[in-house]
Amino acid sequence: MRDLFVHRLDLAITSNKLFCVGYYSERIGGIGGYFNPPRLEGIARFNIDLTDFSIESEGFSPFPNQFKIDKYGKDVDKGVLRIRTRNIIVSENEELVVLGEDCFISYREGIPVALNYKDIYVFKMDEFGNLLFAKCIKKDQSENFRKRLEHCSFSSIYVKGKMHIFLNAEREIKVKKDGGKILKLDNEIHQLYDFRIDDSGELSYSQIFKELYGNTSLEVRFAIQINDSDLVIEAEVHDKPQLFRLSINGLMTLD
Repeated sequence: MRDLFVHRLDLAITSNKLFCVGYYSERIGGIGGYFNPPRLEGIARFNIDLTDFSIESEGFSPFPNQFKIDKYGKDVDKGVLRIRTRNIIVSENEELVVLGEDCFISYREGIPVALNYKDIYVFKMDEFGNLLFAKCIKKDQSENFRKRLEHCSFSSIYVKGKMHIFLNAEREIKVKKDGGKILKLDNEIHQLYDFRIDDSGELSYSQIFKELYGNTSLEVRFAIQINDSDLVIEAEVHDKPQLFRLSINGLMTLD
């Protein structure tokens, strides 16, 4: 087997097992990968026994061609530059659903000027580390550090085998020539969306819209899960704070 370099491991734990998930490349990059970072070529999984911390199994799965087409618009021989894991879900049969995002800071003359939240990634792996599906949701959100950033990025919840991703975007989602969609954030008009990826990897989405909330800025980045199907999310309504309950069934105020 060729040498593979795993870049950072994120953890999930059950009562008797530890799961480590990371992304790998064939090179480490210059000066520990900080300069000239390598492109990530796949996802890795390690199953650790908590009794003696031995590695029970490991698996390395390259990103499939369709995943690259979703991201780049065509099948190209290159990986992904950045993936920041946001959440790892462990199913009853030890399948993993991994949610990630392309997030980075833009600099000008050595000074940080903007925070960028780009594509969202969803991966599902079986108990042996084989990749069952890999999805890329094209997203392009950037904000100056002088402005509020909470309405960028997304929140998520996993309900009955389906990943729900809540995010702000324009009222009309742009469709590219290759059929792919890209989500942009209009800083004046926010529309809340529920993107859903089911247990087989099928993607669907819908708007969560109420006329009452037309002038509301929903701060999806810092939502808090309160039960199996609901999130509490802060918002600004006419520059005043307001709490909302956000669920797979819609949006409602908390008095």
